[in-house]
Amino acid sequence: MPPADTQSPLPTTTLTPSVGATPPPTPQGSPAPYAFSMNQTPAPNGPVVSSAHPMGVAPKKSKRKLWLIILIVIVVLLGLAGGYVFGFYLPNTPANMYNAALKNSGAALDTLVSYSRQQQTASYKSVSLTGTVHVKSPSASFDVNLSGAADKDANANLQLSADILGQKASANIRSVRSSADVSPDVYVQVSGIKSYLDSNGLNSLDGLDGRWIMIDHTLIDTYLSSLKQSVDSSTDSSAANAAKAPTYAQLQDALTKVQTVNKQYVFTTDASRAVLANETYLGKVTVGSRTQYHYRVGYSKAHLTAYVDALGSALDSSQLNGWSKTANDGKGLSEAMNLNQVKQDIQDAKSDYTFEVWVDTGTKLISKVAFVDPSDSSSTLTIAQTHVSGTSYPFTLTVNGKDDTSGKPATATFGASLDTKSHAIAATFSVSDQTSDGTESATGNFTLTPSNNAVQVTAPSGAESLNDLFSSLGLGGLPSGTDTLSPLSFTE
Repeated sequence: MPPADTQSPLPTTTLTPSVGATPPPTPQGSPAPYAFSMNQTPAPNGPVVSSAHPMGVAPKKSKRKLWLIILIVIVVLLGLAGGYVFGFYLPNTPANMYNAALKNSGAALDTLVSYSRQQQTASYKSVSLTGTVHVKSPSASFDVNLSGAADKDANANLQLSADILGQKASANIRSVRSSADVSPDVYVQVSGIKSYLDSNGLNSLDGLDGRWIMIDHTLIDTYLSSLKQSVDSSTDSSAANAAKAPTYAQLQDALTKVQTVNKQYVFTTDASRAVLANETYLGKVTVGSRTQYHYRVGYSKAHLTAYVDALGSALDSSQLNGWSKTANDGKGLSEAMNLNQVKQDIQDAKSDYTFEVWVDTGTKLISKVAFVDPSDSSSTLTIAQTHVSGTSYPFTLTVNGKDDTSGKPATATFGASLDTKSHAIAATFSVSDQTSDGTESATGNFTLTPSNNAVQVTAPSGAESLNDLFSSLGLGGLPSGTDTLSPLSFTE
């Protein structure tokens, strides 16, 4: 009961049981359902009369239930409000959003590393390719389209079309390999070049337009053998060894170990080792239809140095380190990458350097990171990922700077997107350079899609050998002998 001089927020009702009645028991720890007052008198065969009640009559039991329901509703609403604050609002405060983005971004990279590990066992038979390139400049513009497919047995069928200053041309390339041969026979057909040849005084070559030319597999075998001999006999052993690419397993092992280090030092809020530090919330922005939080972030020199140390140890313990020692005259990866110099550069760098980070509030993933050259604010490097949902993981890298000659703005953007369902990889690029003569630009996109289907391709009929072509053009036959087929013979 509230004190006499304090009004209770809810109406109170005081009842006196009938004479001889026994009050119902009160459960331990619960408030008594009835309160007794000395200013009440029992009313025989009628309701209890209370001088404290404005109507002189106690409310019925249904009234008491109504107040109880209202009280329960109030408690529930207060609980929901508390749940909103602790379950929604607090995790979406700028500080918590930033922390969640670090953790979630690390987990997202784990997903891609795991996917890469699964792909290591995939055995695709072929890959299809589509692509376009568009170039524009004050002096010339052209468009190129490419499509085709190739399989692991070196069978391929490719088509290329080009529009250069209004002059249209096309090319077909077929590669057919017999199971008994090391190399395939390659067939090439170029069409639409007659007017170009004529305009350049090459009328004698008009017969090449639309003709199929065959490069025999024996010629390719001879050239590859000469190339291998040239590389093996090179005095620069590191160059010869570097020509041997690392295996998928070696790359995958290094990637897995590097990601472990990334989560320990980059994608973490552990203050004892986090490279990123002292984030400052700059505000909320809208990019397209997405809401993002914008931050300025600094770094810890000591933790960045420790990160580079851990990165070197991880790489040196990976299977890729064996390839490095073969390709780099006994040097492990950390030595070949000169990580000791990187650590020295960190010590010499400005300790107050900051960069900018954006976090998508819907996915709670880091969506963009921008670095600015301390000596030139117009020179920036931006890394972004725009994954929202589904199986597509797109990434872009943008470099902004100045043209070396004109000093005017220059921009280059490179993008890649991986679809973990179709396993297709899409790549894009865009380059724009404002030179003293005007703006030059180039854009393009390519898509590679693996398949379990072999490429069905047949040799075209009536193809002329490359040797016969040289003879018909009065150029004599192809040179013979491995010496004249060496790579250097084509550049001297």
